[in-house]
Amino acid sequence: KKVDSIKHIETHISHVFIAGNYVYKIKKPVNFGFLDFTTLQKRRFYCHKEVELNSRLSKDLYKGIFPLFSSKEGLSFKKTENSKIVEYVIKMSRIDDNTILFNKIQDGRILHNQIDKVVEHIGMFHKKADTYTGRMSIYGNTVFSCEENFSQIKPYVNKTIEKKTYDRIVDYTRCFLKKNKKKFYERRRSGFVKEIHGDLHSQHISLGNPPIIFDCIEFNNRFRIDDVLNDISFLLMDLEYNGRFDLSEVVLNVYSDCYREAIDKEFIKFYKVYRAVVRGKVEGFISDTLNDEGKKSRVIKRARDYFSLAETYLDDSTQFNPVIFFGPSGSGKSTIAKEFSKFYKVIRSDEVRKSISGKSVDNHIYVGFGEDIYSAKMTEKTYNKMADIMLDDIKNGKKIILDATFLKKWQRDIVMGVCKNMGLNPFFVYFFAPQDLLFERIKMRIKEGKDISDAHEEILKKQLNEMEQPDELPSFRLLKLDTSQKKEEIVSTLKLFL
Repeated sequence: KKVDSIKHIETHISHVFIAGNYVYKIKKPVNFGFLDFTTLQKRRFYCHKEVELNSRLSKDLYKGIFPLFSSKEGLSFKKTENSKIVEYVIKMSRIDDNTILFNKIQDGRILHNQIDKVVEHIGMFHKKADTYTGRMSIYGNTVFSCEENFSQIKPYVNKTIEKKTYDRIVDYTRCFLKKNKKKFYERRRSGFVKEIHGDLHSQHISLGNPPIIFDCIEFNNRFRIDDVLNDISFLLMDLEYNGRFDLSEVVLNVYSDCYREAIDKEFIKFYKVYRAVVRGKVEGFISDTLNDEGKKSRVIKRARDYFSLAETYLDDSTQFNPVIFFGPSGSGKSTIAKEFSKFYKVIRSDEVRKSISGKSVDNHIYVGFGEDIYSAKMTEKTYNKMADIMLDDIKNGKKIILDATFLKKWQRDIVMGVCKNMGLNPFFVYFFAPQDLLFERIKMRIKEGKDISDAHEEILKKQLNEMEQPDELPSFRLLKLDTSQKKEEIVSTLKLFL
């Protein structure tokens, strides 16, 4: 059937064409050492391998493999008298982008009920997968892969990874491998080494009904035949890298219920470190191919974030303090913060601002943006004072929530600077909602007159126009939540890991 348009996406190993309800994939004739698609025969073999392996987790996604013929008339799926096969094409159903787990995370959706089904699917897949009985040494492969990572990352020290972080990761990894050599073999004898997915992260999961898990590794047995914990740990790390420690907690709990005998917390930690290191390494490689300085700096930041996440695993940093609730007025941050006041001291900018200006919190001061006690100078004083109070309270053993808009990077930098200097472990929660809901909440709040906030509609308009997106924050220290969802669900989401 004819389609209105065809979208071409090129990756380092494939050409992908999106046409209507279908996707067509052609493998490139490339050889990167870890994969070899250089001959037509090899590309045909790996097309069949891709369909066979992915069908384990996405039964109805793949529609077949078709030869692509070339003749004087051009390319066609139809064979003619003088045509010859030049490529093999995998045909798949098109997956709705709105169902992809990664995209839903970016949209600030909670997703707990949906991800349960996915993890049950993964757990049953791991349990039922054939146990590997071949001659390949999984321990030997792991040692080789880790040492390969270290040699490939070394040129990036002080570019994408700090020397201290690099040394810590190398020391931890080598020590773990030496100490747990027998355990690797025991886990293999126990049947935990299988043909896994190999590339299990949020961009390869569709939260449809039923869920679809696609794009497993077909091109290299070393990357696909491994301990099941390597697979699930990749997903855990990926969720945490995207700030979703709540989803990571859900995934681990559900997976443990499905396949409890496979669980080993120390191995999960090891594989999370390993997976974060691999992703950081790859981002470093990508940065070398980019000429655009903006794109290059963003990729280098991603690499740094992956390596920083790996280091937090070494610290076993499971308790975040301080926690920063931020977002525009009307986003619900103060409402949610109240739900944590039993266990956290909440430092609210509205209270601090009026305190240092000698005003009562009970008196509303409805002025324009940047006027009166909301001048730029007073705002700077407010954020610095909040940081001072925060630090004193943390030194006294308190858990802290900072509640403010943090519209600007410099405001967030104040907190990050203090945390870095003092070795603290901050976490930011960005609350947002559709604009019409924000304005509705502001109007309702003013009408009720029960809240100390002085924000009004004109202030909110200015905030939305001037707010700087928190792109500078480490990705694993930032959770984005759409507060148009139920308050109870948002609170329970945060309580899973705070």
